Amino acid sequence: MKHDPHVIRELLAHAARTTHPSTASDVQALEGHDAADTNRHVHLLMRKGLIEGKPAPAPDGPHIIHGLTGEGRRFLRAISSEKVKEKIRSVSETVGDKMSFEIMMEIAKAFLMDGL
Repeated sequence: MKHDPHVIRELLAHAARTTHPSTASDVQALEGHDAADTNRHVHLLMRKGLIEGKPAPAPDGPHIIHGLTGEGRRFLRAISSEKVKEKIRSVSETVGDKMSFEIMMEIAKAFLMDGL
């Protein structure tokens, strides 16, 4: 699965606004992504400790989102920065489909360390 920074940002923002349990299907404006793809992104974010919730039995199932973890809030703040968005876009153009979530996290962490 190709990790889409826009989808990740939207899901994290949704989780940050969540005041009651919700699912990825509650997230609006994920154009070009079906429910299974969106749910796989939620699964990834839960596995990485950025979203709190109840995972579904399958990665593409309807996971229940309870909110963001502290790490999730820091990551969302970093990837919402225009500098970080541009760096992720630049690296993504260079590495193409090999762009991993871990690379996105490392870019965000590097900018957080610089005091953003």
